[in-house]
Amino acid sequence: MVIRSVQYLKTECLQIFLSKKTMSIDVLITRPKEQAEEFAVALEARGLRYFIEPVLDIIPTDNAPPSLRDVSGIIFTSVNAVRYGTNEAQKRIPVYTVGKRTAIEAEKKGYKDIRMVAPTVDLLQKKLKNTSGTFLYVRGKNVRTDLKKTALPCEEWIVYEARKRPCFSDAFLKKIKEERVDAVTFFSARTAEAFIALCKQENLTESFASTKALCLSKAVQTCACRLRWGSVHLSEMPDAFSLLALIDKEVELKGKLKEKVRP
Repeated sequence: MVIRSVQYLKTECLQIFLSKKTMSIDVLITRPKEQAEEFAVALEARGLRYFIEPVLDIIPTDNAPPSLRDVSGIIFTSVNAVRYGTNEAQKRIPVYTVGKRTAIEAEKKGYKDIRMVAPTVDLLQKKLKNTSGTFLYVRGKNVRTDLKKTALPCEEWIVYEARKRPCFSDAFLKKIKEERVDAVTFFSARTAEAFIALCKQENLTESFASTKALCLSKAVQTCACRLRWGSVHLSEMPDAFSLLALIDKEVELKGKLKEKVRP
């Protein structure tokens, strides 16, 4: 009888620990502020608690756009490339994008002729390698694959820099001491690198040992694995929609665990 009571209390305590949302952050978003807030809308619609802690700031450059005289197509490699690298003269030219979200942003900006959407820069380059003409390659300062260094004929226009923040915010440092984090999202290898560097700087390398790292691509996953996690997960495709699907899966598993421990 005593054994049953002790077991019941253990089960009850575990149930409370898992279900008490005020004691946990479901998802930590590390994206730059504007994109983090957009992603948070989808999490809020799912009833998830989130905390936004950008580790990169998007800084527009003052680089002048190249001439469009010989340009037969524009390549946008990110949403920020569209936001900071668009002018009216470009909108008459066919567009090629990396990622669905980039294509959606291009449509919002008024581009009518979006001819190709590829999930990665490498795949886009392969699809365009036999295309005639010169491309305007609109990108950020830091990229994993530089199309300018491939055989694809292009003129590049660097329109923004993803600058690493020097430290975590005081609000985040306070939050991480008081609450556990169930999952951290990483949309780029540079974001993962910046996050891990700040964890080392703030002696937080053991703070995520029971947290899931949710990664957009294999390159991101490789960088994320430099920190100790409870587990590391890869989205099916390198886009925000697939990462949301991964979050949905993890939330479902968490719900099943709650059900399992009910007395």
